[in-house]
Amino acid sequence: MGSCDSKELFVGLEIEKDPFFEKYLNKYDVIYLDITWFISTCREGKDIVDYLQEQVVGELQEFYPMEEKEETHGTQSAMTDFREYIHYGIS
Repeated sequence: MGSCDSKELFVGLEIEKDPFFEKYLNKYDVIYLDITWFISTCREGKDIVDYLQEQVVGELQEFYPMEEKEETHGTQSAMTDFREYIHYGIS
């Protein structure tokens, strides 16, 4: 996964004025969610939250392959698992 110069994304936003903005810009992986896209592509009858979770977790698994845990339920639990994998090598 490559880095990008995302400074332009924050032009005009309050965060741009923060004294630490430049220091931490592009230092961490960021998840960008286009909720409008999720709503427009969600299959009829499927819960949008479930669909969003499936897509986010699926994409994270592409970039951070690790053993799937049966007890991982939902995006928050998956994010904790990925964080442990990335920072501590725990899978």
